[in-house]
Amino acid sequence: MLFADSKDGESKKGYVDFESADVAEIVIKENDKETELGKLYITYYKDKNQRKKEHQMENRSKMAKVKTEYKNYNLYVKTDLKEKLNEKIIREHFINCGTIFHMKVQYINKEPTGVAYVCFTNEEDTSKAQLKCKELGWDCPILKPQRERQDMSKQYMPLNYLMYPQGQIPYFMGPMGPVQYQGSYNYGQPQTTQPKGKGKSATQKKRKDNQKQEKRQEKQEAKTERQAETKQQRKITDEMKNELGDNLYSTIYDLSDKDPYYEFKDKDDDVGRITGVILESFEFEALEAMIKQNGQDSEDGQKLMKVIREVYDTLKELEKQEKEKEK
Repeated sequence: MLFADSKDGESKKGYVDFESADVAEIVIKENDKETELGKLYITYYKDKNQRKKEHQMENRSKMAKVKTEYKNYNLYVKTDLKEKLNEKIIREHFINCGTIFHMKVQYINKEPTGVAYVCFTNEEDTSKAQLKCKELGWDCPILKPQRERQDMSKQYMPLNYLMYPQGQIPYFMGPMGPVQYQGSYNYGQPQTTQPKGKGKSATQKKRKDNQKQEKRQEKQEAKTERQAETKQQRKITDEMKNELGDNLYSTIYDLSDKDPYYEFKDKDDDVGRITGVILESFEFEALEAMIKQNGQDSEDGQKLMKVIREVYDTLKELEKQEKEKEK
């Protein structure tokens, strides 16, 4: 039971055990009731893992809508606050701009960067927020979808500096699209070939070639060992797991729109179930590799699609069996 004080926002909570489920059902009906202490919030107890899973599912569902239904109302807010920026400050500034559907403050090494992503649900509220940003002197453009930014990066990102002649400034991808590179860099210069030495015997040349080959092999072996050590030392954090789950959820969600094979009654819930089953069935590295290779014209590139379809078919079969039992 949680008593939320409407005056100062502080809350007091406690846990109450009842003798029967019937009594608990009656008490649950008092949820959202206004009392002298403030608004009363009552719900069944859930352990930490249950609450964590619900929070993850809710966040994935919100992010799916941010990327699809509300993608044109998602703002990239660049402020001048930096280390002082937090969600409370954003909400205070946008309090008269409408309901904020989703918000995330960008952190690097646990330090705020002065950047936030704020998503509204309609064009009117979004326009109000942009006007407010203009008053505050903040940059507040519509955030372009990730795929669109990736497609634009292919058009503007140079493969190497040799593609650009002396004096021509290349374009690089920023969070909102292509921008000119503001710094200075060394432009590639044509290499000049040195004349080969004369009078070398075939034996000397072969010995020199063998020495170069041995050095290349040693460097490659050392590089392979370093990569293996780095992979062993890699620490998988909760943030990395959450990001992997978000990417998998988005992949399945997008696939269900493109492939008529998938039919969902409750799309968000069904996609979340499939995501949960796959996350619990595969190791982090294996699933991460499948998502990265997804879409490639190879057996590995099609592996994730096969896994998604197998899980979908299995869940459908289980639903069918449950309906037959009920009959």
